[in-house]
Amino acid sequence: MSIAYRPEIDGLRAIAVLSVLIYHAELAVYGQRLLPAGFLGVDVFFVISGFLITRILMVEVLNRTFSIGRFYERRARRILPVLFLVILCTMPFAWWLMLPDAMVDYAGSVITAILYGSNFWFWSSDSYWGQASALKPLLHTWSLSLEEQFYLIAPWVVVLLAHRKTAFVLLLSGLAFASLSAAEILSNTRPDTAFYLLPARAWELIVGSLVAVYSLSELSKKVDNTLVLNGLSGLGLVMIVYSVVFFDSSFQHPSLLTLVPVLGTGLVIAFGQQAKVLRFITLKPMLWLGLISYSLYLWHFPIFAFLKVALIELSFMGKVSCLALSVILAILSYHFVEKPFRDSRTVGLGKLLAILFTAMGLMLSLAAWAYITKGLPKRFDDFDGVLSYLHYPYKDSFLSHTCFLHPEELNAKIGFENCPLAAPANDGRPVLYLWGDSNAAHLIPGIKKKYEKSHDLVIRTVSGCGVFMTEHLPRRPGCNDLNAESLAQIVEIQPDWLVIGGWWKPEFVERLEGTLSYLKDKNIKNVVVVGPVPEWKPSLPASIIKFQKENRGVRNFPTYLTDPVQMKIRETDLRMRKMVSHLGFKYYSSYDALCIDKGCLTNIDGKLTQWDYGHLTDEGSVYLIDGIKEIR
Repeated sequence: MSIAYRPEIDGLRAIAVLSVLIYHAELAVYGQRLLPAGFLGVDVFFVISGFLITRILMVEVLNRTFSIGRFYERRARRILPVLFLVILCTMPFAWWLMLPDAMVDYAGSVITAILYGSNFWFWSSDSYWGQASALKPLLHTWSLSLEEQFYLIAPWVVVLLAHRKTAFVLLLSGLAFASLSAAEILSNTRPDTAFYLLPARAWELIVGSLVAVYSLSELSKKVDNTLVLNGLSGLGLVMIVYSVVFFDSSFQHPSLLTLVPVLGTGLVIAFGQQAKVLRFITLKPMLWLGLISYSLYLWHFPIFAFLKVALIELSFMGKVSCLALSVILAILSYHFVEKPFRDSRTVGLGKLLAILFTAMGLMLSLAAWAYITKGLPKRFDDFDGVLSYLHYPYKDSFLSHTCFLHPEELNAKIGFENCPLAAPANDGRPVLYLWGDSNAAHLIPGIKKKYEKSHDLVIRTVSGCGVFMTEHLPRRPGCNDLNAESLAQIVEIQPDWLVIGGWWKPEFVERLEGTLSYLKDKNIKNVVVVGPVPEWKPSLPASIIKFQKENRGVRNFPTYLTDPVQMKIRETDLRMRKMVSHLGFKYYSSYDALCIDKGCLTNIDGKLTQWDYGHLTDEGSVYLIDGIKEIR
């Protein structure tokens, strides 16, 4: 029993890596994003890995040639040399570009990626879908760590059950069902746990394992009808392509819907060996991409991440150029690192271990140094005043966990039961009701200072939940219910003033119009919509540090700075002003309050107005709210 080369698997690898690259490059044509679910390419890789590892192990166990040492040596030769090379190459850029907090996170990702645990590291920090994750050069290593954790278990299961195929299939099926069930449940309650950790992902690899068992069974030899093989494998390819083109990041993932690309991959592998319908994916360019797919996957993400860290906005052609650079680096590392290290005649075991342990020791030492020193802050001795804002204590100002709910309160379905301002006090003063997401919560310091003595305040704000009639967000379960609850309360109490704040993207304007129209129909009169605040990539502190680096003689903060993203904010501001005014409500332009022709306000008497990409500091909040003339 031997293992034959399967060209269609390299073709699948090409589809998977292209999907991931196009997704991370954020390529769009006429405003329409290409492959909005390209991240599902990783799921295709999981199925391929499950198939190949299980098939190799079964063949060796059945042939009595299996060696656990040789298995892990092959894994090390396959995975570690290029991974270590990429990590080493990212270190100088991290030193040069990353602020201390980001450097601490990067150092942690280096350590955990080397120790096969980066999925746990990223799980414990920001969501994969958040803006901050795009700035993490090693974020993509989470999938490698998850696969390595699978590799720790798979050999022992195959050794025990390879000769008992019925028991093996039953066990795999049971584990797959349990894992898929966990994925479906956790995607609704703990979406980051479902995304990053093996219990909710194992089923994808196990689908590949089941295909491997099938491929070695007598049944597979009996299915030789050309029409059946072409039909099933063609269906599988359509399922993969359909999912990456027509799904997007809003669906719960991994979940039952993830079965579409996963089962599609399984069908292609199970029935595609002799299928002519797959001829396209076995063309030489596709096979070539499949061969370099691992290196290509490793190189592409750090390139885009560091450009974002450096505040460089890429045009469409700029993104394509970065993809081309990724391909060039992948070709070089495939031919000069991957291939030599896989060949034990070129790089013997002793030499392999010496190189890997030396590289590992160097990287762990450097990363530990960066982590222990809290991000090597001495690199920025001149910027202490700005760096302090990286630890801005916003939670007290936002009334966090009481009147500003975080995802954990949403998951626990706590609601506003701990908020002392969740309902009017009925003390005879006019009621001012604040409703919205975190960009409403950052108005709290200003509203409290200006209106706390004269108004009865009601504050209901939720992280990531816009004030829309329908707000179905898998990673923010409960938004709809809380919005419905707030709307019902607003209609019941008829507040004297309703202040609505939010993170306003252009596509949110029509959705907000629906909410405002509903309020108008319910005779809610005094509504003030606070428009979008200026935004900075990746943050105002980072923009100021960049300015001071470029103007070494300048010691004070620049009073006004520009950022390319401000033009988009202005466009949204003008659209919102027109829509809100048309409905007869009041609109307060944060942009007009904070920005002039030469840029947007960065500080007030040396105190920054914003502490991250857009949220206001206490000083910024007070300054903004102080300018409101609409509420009398």
